[in-house]
Amino acid sequence: MSINSLNFGEKGIIQNIEGNSKLVKRLY
Repeated sequence: MSINSLNFGEKGIIQNIEGNSKLVKRLY
């Protein structure tokens, strides 16, 4: 894997966490 793909993976994980937190706030 290249450095670019690793950076993209980290950004994807961060976006997933932010999206999940928004869903939790919406539910509760």
